Parts: sequence; C-alpha cells; structure tokens
Amino acid sequence: TECKEMTCISFDSTVVNELEPLHTTLTLLPSCSHVTSVRLRVNERFICREVSSLLAKYITNTAVLRDLTLSFFYDDTGFMAFGTELALVKALCANKSICRLTIRGLCFVETEIQMLAEMLKSSRRIYDLAFYPETYESAVLLLSKLSHGICSNYTLLYLLMSQRRELGQDWFTIVDVKRRNLALVMRAANFVMGMRHKYCAEAAELVHFNPGLVEKVRQLALVDENEALSRIRNSLKSFSELDDFMRMAGVVKYSVTCQRRNDGRKQLVDIGRDCWLCIRQYLKVGDVLDPQ
Repeated sequence: TECKEMTCISFDSTVVNELEPLHTTLTLLPSCSHVTSVRLRVNERFICREVSSLLAKYITNTAVLRDLTLSFFYDDTGFMAFGTELALVKALCANKSICRLTIRGLCFVETEIQMLAEMLKSSRRIYDLAFYPETYESAVLLLSKLSHGICSNYTLLYLLMSQRRELGQDWFTIVDVKRRNLALVMRAANFVMGMRHKYCAEAAELVHFNPGLVEKVRQLALVDENEALSRIRNSLKSFSELDDFMRMAGVVKYSVTCQRRNDGRKQLVDIGRDCWLCIRQYLKVGDVLDPQ
C-alpha cells in the first residue's frame, strides 16, 4: 500500500496455495488508490463466503480500477461458496471504472448472464472483454443476450471468447458492431489529431466518451491520459459555436447569414449564443444530411 509507483497487483493460487495471502490481498486492495490493474488467479476452494464478499465489495466501490482479470480454476479439493457468480455480476454492474475485463471459469446461470449482458450493452466504460466461462452454454447464452440491442453500444471494441467459430450468427452480429466502433474510434482520433472532416467530427461526437479513444489519442500524440482527455474535449469544443458547427456540417462555407424577414421576427442568427448552445445539446453533425 505504500509503494505508489506500483499500479498492478497479481495473485496466483498456483504459486501461493494458501487462503490467508488471498484474504490479505483483498483486504488491502481498497486502500491502494494507486492500483489500476488487478489480476487474480484463484483456486475455487478458496472462494469462501468472506472472500467472495471482499472481492465483490472491492469491485463495487473502487473508482480507480481500469483493468481486471479474474481466473478461477477447480482442482477437486473443495467447493466454492454458493452465490459467488451472482455477487460478482452484481459488483460488476455497480462498478463505473473498469475498462478492460477478463473472466475465466465460473458457471453462470441465465439470470446472471442476462444481468451481465445488459450491463455490457449499456456500459460506456468496458471496451475490452474476454469471457471464458466454465461451460460452453454460458458463452452461447451471453452472445445470444448481448446480440439483441448491441447496435446501440458505441463502447465495445474487443471481444474474445472460446470456440468462436461455433457461436453462430450472434457472434457475427457483435463482430459487426465491434468493427463499426473501431472504425469510429480511428476516425475520431484523426479528428482530435487535426483532420477536420465532417465524417471524423461525426465519429468524435459518437465515441468521445470511449476509453479506447483516449488510448488511441495517447498512442498517436505520445501524451499522457490527462492530456489526451484535454485534447478530446477541445476538439469537440472546436465546433460548438453556430458558425463552426454549420461549417463542419457543410451547411455554410464561412458563416451563417439570414435575409431579413418582412415581419421582423427573429431568425437563427438572432437567437443569441446561450439559446444556440441549448439547441446544440440535442444536435449532432451527423443529423445534418449530406446533399444528394
């Protein structure tokens, strides 16, 4: 807890085959605000009710964890506490910081898979998911639940699962969404880096919240996370004003002008900046159609 430079913690039951070190690790994790990556490889016989509760509580409450890998294995020497899967899924649904998630092992029932799928579809944080449950049926069920409504998700960029070739149409539906999101992130990153084209601005508006965009800007600009976030915000502000927006959307070449009405009623240029910014909250560049 004292080494602030340490950002990743790993625990492996195949190396430390005792319960006490795992218990200590989970007890201390909440005080490690500098740790952004946690990797646990745990024998299921160590998952007693107290350990399950500690893990779920940490995942629920942490606001700094970005990368979580949970690997569970079974060696015929004991049984995991009942309800561990449900507690884990509830904790993941409550978490607001995890961006990269890997789950190996465990056997999820349909209710838990449904909760997990709904969380993933609505998540604006998890862009990288690897899911290798203990049973093939759990993987198929997740894909089935996830494929319905996934088109409204603009976060998911990477998804790994076992036996993908056998997963059918649901897999390809999700792959299409992944490819779309990856293309949008690339276009948005190009916009942040200075490519001022309409289709890049459209992408920036759609995926500006995506942690994957932050990573891409960091790579392209060779900057830290805070600077990448600042550049993304500034790029969006660059077309927030009326003239800037209309130029970006291709409506005008320079600035918005309107002919005077005979009745003297106000037109778009007369509404004032505050009114325009209020309207702008509900208007995206992509809402302005290109000429036929």
